[in-house]
Amino acid sequence: MRCGNYSPPLAWSQIVIITWLVFLPAAVGQSLPDLNPTPALAVAPPRQLTVFVSLSLPDSELRALFIAAAGRRDVRIVFRGIRPGERLNDTIHDLHALLRGIESPPAVELDPPAFRAAGVTAVPVLLLQERGQTVARVQGTLALDWFEREVAAGRRGDLGTYGPVREMAEPDLLEELQRRVATLDWNRLRNQAAARYWQRATFVELPPATANRRYSVDLSVTVGNDITAPDGRFVARAGERLDPLQFLPFTQRLIIFDATRPEQVAVARRLAADNGGKRTVLLATRLDRAAGWESLDTLEQTLTAPVYLLNAAVRDRFRLERAPAVVEAVDGRLWVREIKP
Repeated sequence: MRCGNYSPPLAWSQIVIITWLVFLPAAVGQSLPDLNPTPALAVAPPRQLTVFVSLSLPDSELRALFIAAAGRRDVRIVFRGIRPGERLNDTIHDLHALLRGIESPPAVELDPPAFRAAGVTAVPVLLLQERGQTVARVQGTLALDWFEREVAAGRRGDLGTYGPVREMAEPDLLEELQRRVATLDWNRLRNQAAARYWQRATFVELPPATANRRYSVDLSVTVGNDITAPDGRFVARAGERLDPLQFLPFTQRLIIFDATRPEQVAVARRLAADNGGKRTVLLATRLDRAAGWESLDTLEQTLTAPVYLLNAAVRDRFRLERAPAVVEAVDGRLWVREIKP
């Protein structure tokens, strides 16, 4: 729900979708390398050392950190976002370059909520937690061994600053997404998506009817195995041939036509008006791809009824060969009637 100009905060689960939408319009369809080798469903260890860093730190320091944390499931290295003006792929490429050649590389993640929760505004910061509770933290150093020795010696809480700190090069990814989403032209995006539908739509086309023709279609199927009711009675035996029209009458009337041919649209309109009281379904073999939804809207106004696209399953099931055509059941048999406009 939206009230006035208020936009609800983004859930972290929406990050992937919106990141692709906002940051990677040119990369749609590509797969992203996985920065974090840890299985997504792995249970976090009871003791967790989180290292808050930024790409503003020298590459040499980040590389040394990655080597020091290699093979440790209890250590995760988190970044707040990506550099302004960069795409996510650019950041991933840079990080992979720093991880290259490291055996059992550490878990490296984009996790802006972690920065918020810990109140981290400058880096580096080391934060040790046990079962979700903070044990100790320190700022200005990436010396994991030293920090853990201090904790083992009994030091707890905020240990202070033990070296230079830097501002983060990356804005908070969630805040940046909120800002970019607020500037998106949703109407334009929706229209573009609608236009792409017609560019990719598959039409099941049929050649035009050259003469009036009528032929019956046998929908019977051969039973492969015995079919029994819950009480043990036989419904059908293997090898028996069944006609579904004996059990389920076909009460619809299908009208198949090419919507790009005015003469076929005229036939469909006449047939739809004279439906004999049967429920009519209009199936188009083709529409004006360039006009798209406008073409469909105009067509439905002309025919005063919804129009659907013919699919291959319906074509094959009813053995449709040409259009325009009508499919209906008469006296217990299914008939296809082709009509020359």
